[in-house]
Amino acid sequence: MSTFYGTISAIAASTVIAAFLLSAWKGWQNRQRRQRLWEHLHRLVRLDRRLVALVVEVDQALGRGVGWIDRDTVPPALGGYVIYLQALIAELEITAADLSAMEANGAVERIRSDLVLLAQRLREAMNMYLTGMLATYRQSCGVPVAYRPRSCTVVLRAEDVTRARELRLQARLLFRTLLRRLRGEHFWNDYECEWPIEVRPSADMGTAELWRGEPQAMTSSLSPVTTR
Repeated sequence: MSTFYGTISAIAASTVIAAFLLSAWKGWQNRQRRQRLWEHLHRLVRLDRRLVALVVEVDQALGRGVGWIDRDTVPPALGGYVIYLQALIAELEITAADLSAMEANGAVERIRSDLVLLAQRLREAMNMYLTGMLATYRQSCGVPVAYRPRSCTVVLRAEDVTRARELRLQARLLFRTLLRRLRGEHFWNDYECEWPIEVRPSADMGTAELWRGEPQAMTSSLSPVTTR
């Protein structure tokens, strides 16, 4: 009888130990996943800031005039921005794919799915700005686009302004929610997506602070860029 109870006790102890080890393993996995999700969020913050600075510079370049080649070829004064924005879009696609492939559950899964949604919203916005800058180049034939205060940025088509506002609001909410979940209640609680939409950037507005040390687009040393 004592042997029987001893066996039962040993099994129970083993079960408790196994449950503890499994819980510890899952906790470690969740911490690793949360760190990985934070790295993705930090990357999206950087891409968001690059988009803001890029749109301001493109609007200013179109205001000065970028020159004309033909409808499907843009000069270096604009082509460098096209290449840069295409690279940002490609990076967002890689980020979204990596996030979609990640296995998660519970609270970590909610963070992961929100990050996927945020990457998709940013990608849609970037595509709008890319389409808009090319449309303005073609409509203006590369000549300076007169600056008018309190007008929408010329890096968006008129038909995309409303959707761009919606995307900016959605992205802001997602950024704030994710920053609070991953870094605490007061961490960047007032985060803003500052994409120029309804107010055109001033022609003499500096952009050094907007870039915040991020790699900037090159324009002067490039060859014309084909957009077909």
